[in-house]
Amino acid sequence: MYVYVHVRVCVCVCACVSFFLSFLCVCVRGDWQVPGCLELAEEKQVYIGGDDFKSGQTKMKSVLVDFLIGSGIKVQSIVSYNHLGNNDGKNLSQPDMFRSKEISKSNVVDDMVSANRLLYEEDEHPDHCVVIKYVPHVGDSKRAMDEYVSEIFMGGTNTIIMHNTCEDSLLAAPIILDLILVTELFGRIQVCAYISVYVCGTYMNYILSCMCL
Repeated sequence: MYVYVHVRVCVCVCACVSFFLSFLCVCVRGDWQVPGCLELAEEKQVYIGGDDFKSGQTKMKSVLVDFLIGSGIKVQSIVSYNHLGNNDGKNLSQPDMFRSKEISKSNVVDDMVSANRLLYEEDEHPDHCVVIKYVPHVGDSKRAMDEYVSEIFMGGTNTIIMHNTCEDSLLAAPIILDLILVTELFGRIQVCAYISVYVCGTYMNYILSCMCL
């Protein structure tokens, strides 16, 4: 089998799959999503998956924007600022990592806007600015601040400002534990010798959608 190896793919992905171990990625950069890794996992009949978790600021953004747009309130601009000092914050200080995170945070809003053509025209979307800063002193205690400006009745303006302080890793840890348990469970289920991974993968995809979007 031909295996394409990307220069940024972590060797632990191929190592895990080679030993019939599932590999779960919870960071913003999905380097495992290359043909070689996917083909190897399919051949070994193990799971590889995961993406940037939405457990804090972005999760709140998806809930609030969904509520506003669903209520007929047109969101015009969103400004999100956060700083943290853990390893996640350090990694996100790198330009390429930040860009991936910025896209991930923005996609949450874009999907909702594109689904509502009563409020937004074909190419119309809210102004969306995301800022992430690395501040070692605060450690895992992440500070997140958001401003949502919306257009309401008769050209009025509604502004919502939120501030949230929480232990970033403690929000994500329960989701990771659940994901490990679910992956282990479906790894033992056999529906058919040839389709077990695909069938179980469908259920896993649904569960991940509920937990992480």
